[in-house]
Amino acid sequence: MGKIVAKTSASAVANLLLDFAENERIPIRHLKLQKLVYLCYAWYAGNQNEELFRQDIEAWKYGPVVRDVYTQFKDCKDKPILKRASGYVDGFGMKAVPIVEDSILVEQLREVWDAFKDKSDGWLLAATHARGEPWEVFMRDSGQFGRAIPFELIRSIYRKKVDNIAVASCDG
Repeated sequence: MGKIVAKTSASAVANLLLDFAENERIPIRHLKLQKLVYLCYAWYAGNQNEELFRQDIEAWKYGPVVRDVYTQFKDCKDKPILKRASGYVDGFGMKAVPIVEDSILVEQLREVWDAFKDKSDGWLLAATHARGEPWEVFMRDSGQFGRAIPFELIRSIYRKKVDNIAVASCDG
């Protein structure tokens, strides 16, 4: 069986989220962008049972982080981000950031954006650190910052969330 190719890159997801934010005039800082990129990845994993992008989700002090996205936007610090990612690193070196053109994927990512766009940085930080979330489970089990949170851990936790939403919508 062949390896499933990821749909896009983390930097492309970041750029799409920044486009959504700009279009809706919602300022977005680096911490919030990291959490939104992660939530897009996690909800996609739970819904599709595959990775949205190949870049690792790492466990950092302030929660799940994609190192490439961090590198692209770290100079923005706590100011609203006005630029876009221009490149990302994969197993073959630096690549230009693709545009997310798949309309179904854009709609899936927009659903995550719509669910979390009005949440504060602090709320998103607390939500990604909450008991039972992949970052918290990984840190409780390993205690090691800077390591990749396994895809299977993220997928299994978010698959249960997707299943719970489906059951709730059938009951209600």
